[in-house]
Parts: sequence; C-alpha cells; structure tokens
Amino acid sequence: MKKKIKKIKKIPVKKKKKIERKEIKPQKLKINFDCQKTLKVAFIVSALLLSFSVLYYYVFFLPTIEKEKLEQQKEFEQLKLSQGTIENKIKNETEDKQKEESKEISLADCLNTAKEAYSEVFEKAIESCNAKENNKEKYDCTSILLSETQKGLEESQAECLKNDEIKDESSITNP
Repeated sequence: MKKKIKKIKKIPVKKKKKIERKEIKPQKLKINFDCQKTLKVAFIVSALLLSFSVLYYYVFFLPTIEKEKLEQQKEFEQLKLSQGTIENKIKNETEDKQKEESKEISLADCLNTAKEAYSEVFEKAIESCNAKENNKEKYDCTSILLSETQKGLEESQAECLKNDEIKDESSITNP
C-alpha cells in the first residue's frame, strides 16, 4: 500500500521589495533671530515694568501709608487731649476735696477754740458764784453766767460760720 503522497503545491511567496531607507536630515529652521531686537524689546519691557512699579509706589502705596500715619497722629492727639481733660478733672476734684477738708478743719478749729475759751470763762465765773454764801445769789449768778456764756458762745460760733462763708464767696469770685 502505497500511500499516495500528495504533492503540496508551493504557493509562490511574494517577495518583499526592499524599501530603501533614506535618512531624513533635519531641516534647518529658517528663523531670523536678531539678538539686538530681542535685547531692545527686553530692555523696553523691563523699563516699563520698572516705571509701573515706581508709579504704583508713589501714586497708590505711599499716600495710603501717609494717610494712616496722619490718622494715627490724630488719634494720638485726641487721646492726649481726652487724657489731659480727665487728668484735669481728677486734679480739680482732688483740689476741691482738699479745700473742703481744710475749710471743715478750720471751721472745727474755730468752733473748738470758741468753746474752750467760753468754757474757761464759765468755770472761773462759776467758782466766783460758788464763793457766795447765799443760795439765791448763787442761783441768780449761775443763771446769768450761763445765759451770757451761751450767748457769747453762739455769737463766736456764728462768727466762725460767717468767716467760713466769706471764704467760700471769695474762692468762688477768685478761683
């Protein structure tokens, strides 16, 4: 038995064509690069930038700082004035209190002096009245002395009060 071998037909294979590879050379870009023009443009741009910076500083920034300084000075002056008025008020109040205290002290001294003077006079008069032997004469003498001393004491106290009022009026007219 013979096998039959089939003959395989050969399929013709197409041959690839060889592609010629050409090297692509980079083309030179045709740009006219003028160094002087570029420098001129850069110089102009930087000059404009500098001038706008100076303009902004002098036109916008500096005046706002000056305004703020002026406002701070005004506020400081107002605070000084208000503080000065407060200090003046406190000073005036303390002076007024001191004047009132000194007036009260001088009035109290005047009244005490008058009281002491009349109490000494009254004690001496009582001793002279007690030296009398008759009870009726003693009683009359002490009642007369008592009324006279009381009147004298009231008069001296009234005089102290008048002197104090005169001082008040003079301090009001002559501050």
